[in-house]
Amino acid sequence: MYRTSIDWLGREYSTLEDILDRKLKVVFVGLNPSPVSVDAGHYHYGMLGKRFWNTIIRGKIFKPEAGKYYDELLLKQKMGITDIVKRPTRGLKHLTKDDFEEGRKQLFQKVIEYKPKILCSIYKSAFEHLFETKFTNLHGLQDNFRFGKTKIFIMASPFLPREIKDENIRDLKKLLKIK
Repeated sequence: MYRTSIDWLGREYSTLEDILDRKLKVVFVGLNPSPVSVDAGHYHYGMLGKRFWNTIIRGKIFKPEAGKYYDELLLKQKMGITDIVKRPTRGLKHLTKDDFEEGRKQLFQKVIEYKPKILCSIYKSAFEHLFETKFTNLHGLQDNFRFGKTKIFIMASPFLPREIKDENIRDLKKLLKIK
């Protein structure tokens, strides 16, 4: 279980701890934890989150194991996960400018410390807030953006047709050099 307590902008919150380490192939980045996931103590536990797990499993980027929560297997497969904003809410409209400023600082420090090969946004809006820009390339590798040597990749929206999501995840698989 990954539930933890943090001080976020002067207030105490229950949230999900980062699952990070050095030499990771990819770190998946969400916008912020959902209350459902925090209550469960596991990343992407709700209906929308299950779409994320299903996409990376179907794309053969991630291999589940019976009897294990998916997030428990990330480090073993050289993957990690975090959020830009660590304060749980029911969505983007509940986050403030201060949340994003704090989250941006913290996430950039994590990238400097852990140096993942690829930083992969689960939702385009997360990286638009992180980099304070609108991405014209809707998803995939963002050739004009890097953080040091770390490549930036945006997953296709979970609401897009399956064939678009599958093509997007094949592109990520190629970058990760997974056979």
